[in-house]
Amino acid sequence: MFRLSPLFVRPKWVLTPVFSSKSSFAAKLRGDSLPQKPFKPSEMAKKWEKMPEGLRASIPPVSTRKSTNLIEIKNLPYTVIPRDIKMLAGDTSKNVSSISEITFVRNNYYQPTGSVMIRFHTDKDADRFMTKNSMTSFCGHKLDIVTHSKSYVFPKRLPPHIRRDPGNCIIVSGFPLNIAIDSIKETLVSDFPGISNTLCEQFIPLYVSGAVPISKWILVFKTKQEAYQMVRKLHNTYFRGDLNGKKYLLKARVVY
Repeated sequence: MFRLSPLFVRPKWVLTPVFSSKSSFAAKLRGDSLPQKPFKPSEMAKKWEKMPEGLRASIPPVSTRKSTNLIEIKNLPYTVIPRDIKMLAGDTSKNVSSISEITFVRNNYYQPTGSVMIRFHTDKDADRFMTKNSMTSFCGHKLDIVTHSKSYVFPKRLPPHIRRDPGNCIIVSGFPLNIAIDSIKETLVSDFPGISNTLCEQFIPLYVSGAVPISKWILVFKTKQEAYQMVRKLHNTYFRGDLNGKKYLLKARVVY
């Protein structure tokens, strides 16, 4: 048998393969090279803490508001009428309406702002209306419903002495700026002989811009028929007062 002599020395450039389970590729696949140490459950990655957006439960917060029978609907179209509000409440097919009063909120020029104040007979009727129309859109407008306390005071832009029944008031613009109420009444009686001077219950001046040389008035009537009759006779006519021969074109419309 051949034996190496003690004088034989292995050269340094010769590499000796090392067969170790930790350095082999198969061992790395098995995970033998990783330290197998025990760990606590709290050290595990809690993937359930961050849920996907689609799996999150949409639970609305519990409302802590007090029950009230007065609500305000915002973002309504300016062409809305009381019948539309009753349709939202579902009162068109019933003989008894759940709505006690409808008030259209207007600005200083008495123009509609797209908001309506609704007073119901009971608090349950108001809650039922809010639940039914919380996510409702009307004529492309998403409704914004706000509740008010029962002791809510209407804004100053709503004159308290104006009757809020729809259709009983008209707005007439185009009169001279500094004109007396008696002159308006005399003009109406002289131009329209069939109308007595006691037809209008109230003449209320409205705020107009200082640069406009005309005035605007609210005329309150007893019935809707009288209001519509006056609009048909006044609209697009000229005021015949003796004011240096200047003509003033009148514009009239019914206020809802």
